Amino acid sequence: MADRFTLVAVDRRGFGESSAPADLAEEPADVARVAAALGISRYHLVGLSQGGKVALAHAATQPVGLERLVVIGAPIAAELAVPHETVPAAEMAAPARAGKLSEMRQLWLAHPLTAGRPEVRAAMAAMLLGYDGRDLVSPGRPLTVTPDDVKRIAVRATALAGEDETP
Repeated sequence: MADRFTLVAVDRRGFGESSAPADLAEEPADVARVAAALGISRYHLVGLSQGGKVALAHAATQPVGLERLVVIGAPIAAELAVPHETVPAAEMAAPARAGKLSEMRQLWLAHPLTAGRPEVRAAMAAMLLGYDGRDLVSPGRPLTVTPDDVKRIAVRATALAGEDETP
């Protein structure tokens, strides 16, 4: 696809090499800021998990230039027939605050999201090696995306959710 598209991958606030503190509520605007800073006037946006929530919020509130949206496992605030599986962030934040990153990573690996197939657990273990828990220590403001927000999205969109996704 490199002959047709330019890929821009951004570390979310509080993750990876990002120097910005975690602030999920600010991230939809960050998408527009990155596009403007790079001189990108038309773009497609792909978001996975919390990044998918950011992509949905961006598409619902400031879609100028957005041509296509793809979200994968994007959580939204909705009443579900199946109980929503939660991540015990408070339980994971305590070892992160104490600098016990190995303990925090073990809590992630014990979570049902990673307890399934061995290849999922192995991929998660590899991802966790670089995870420092900054978003747990100083989480910033939350971001809520509702079904009404999703209804406001006017661009072409594809939403993917697999059998093992959180409801």
